Amino acid sequence: MIQFPAPGDGIWRSIEQFWRIWEGGLIFYGSAVGGLIGYCSFIGFCCGNGTFSSWKIADILAPSVALGLCLGRIGCFLNGCCYGNVACADCPKVHFPMCSPPRFTLTAHGLQPAANFTMKEFADGVPGDDRTIGAVEFGSQAETAGLQAGDIIVKADGRPINRYRDLYNYLYGEWPRGKSELQLTVRRGNEEIDLPAYEPWTLGLHPTQLYEAVSTFLLFLLVSAYYPFPPA
Repeated sequence: MIQFPAPGDGIWRSIEQFWRIWEGGLIFYGSAVGGLIGYCSFIGFCCGNGTFSSWKIADILAPSVALGLCLGRIGCFLNGCCYGNVACADCPKVHFPMCSPPRFTLTAHGLQPAANFTMKEFADGVPGDDRTIGAVEFGSQAETAGLQAGDIIVKADGRPINRYRDLYNYLYGEWPRGKSELQLTVRRGNEEIDLPAYEPWTLGLHPTQLYEAVSTFLLFLLVSAYYPFPPA
């Protein structure tokens, strides 16, 4: 999960995290480097007499590589990475859930709120609770769940929210991996209300992963058509 700190906080990563490849990060490059190392090892230790042609082996592997790229791009789509830009109203688009990378990036760049609502801003010297909802995105899941402007958030998924920073830390730095629902408890007047859980979604984005999957599948068909079958 990507974490975006507040402006000026900086991003800190320990060197230990560099080696955590089970948490992602290698994508296609890991398979390319690993495959190259495996091939060089095979040639060096098993085929030192030079009886194998690297070009012929590349011809044999080409369909598998193209198909692997196709499946990899589908994996990118399911993971929410390698996404496109914000799509226009009439363009094909896809919305990603709150736990996916696009939500963090779009929010960090100010293109959308984190969970379909924004907080109220108070002028300097004007007293106010910094947990107060300023606006709720029209037609969003938050609006459907009953969240209203002026509500004061007191709990998020059962966690006490004593100040805005608690909410910020939870939505950005401590959001559980794979979690997509958010349940808020708000104070409205003198009453505390447990709103139903809802699933915030991102703006519509171009599904570039699927476009790339289609192009690599067509490449698979092309290289398969020229597969070097042995003569009859």
